[in-house]
Amino acid sequence: MQTRSVRTSRLITALALMILISMLPVGLMQAWASVEYGTWFARSAEFMQSPVVNRLRWMRMFGDTIFAVGAITYVLFVLGLSTGHSYRPQRHEGADLDPLYAPVRGA
Repeated sequence: MQTRSVRTSRLITALALMILISMLPVGLMQAWASVEYGTWFARSAEFMQSPVVNRLRWMRMFGDTIFAVGAITYVLFVLGLSTGHSYRPQRHEGADLDPLYAPVRGA
């Protein structure tokens, strides 16, 4: 079973990949284009469909895929908690099935 920090670090890594590989470079290119030619050009289909911007948008797929897998993992974990599959109930000798009445260790 994975620890919480491993699952969280996957999501953070995926977000960092999305930002550094695609969103930051495209944003900087748009900022440069809007200063040089105007906002109308930076938001135009001609700019957004250029080969460089298109390739950067496709490179974002790696971070998106990792993020989607991490998000699905969290959803499955939460569903498992609600149904009881994500944890193993501890059984104590002589204890009822209700965990509120389980004996306290060391008492």
